[in-house]
Amino acid sequence: MPTLTASSIGSMAGIGPGPTTSLHGGYRMLALESLPRLSVDDYLAFEQTSEIRHELVDGYLYAMTGASDRYEEIAANLLAALHAHLQGSGCRVYGSNLKIRVGNDFGSE
Repeated sequence: MPTLTASSIGSMAGIGPGPTTSLHGGYRMLALESLPRLSVDDYLAFEQTSEIRHELVDGYLYAMTGASDRYEEIAANLLAALHAHLQGSGCRVYGSNLKIRVGNDFGSE
């Protein structure tokens, strides 16, 4: 499988001048329908080499923003408190870096 990048995704979609593209602030804006839908396996392979994190929703990639120092501090404190509270209960607590799959809401799988 070829490496997926923003330009290769655009190439696969055949993006060029036309009704699905427009320029906005110097950036090319794409209609969602013009982008290829990715399978879960393609998404996971893409994420292994990507410099930024994405989430996959209905087969489409969405870039995720980075968190602030304050957010990370709050999240770490909350994670520690939940972990201590749930100790011995059989429940587990995870941070935000765990990829989870919620349902199968698109038909390519």
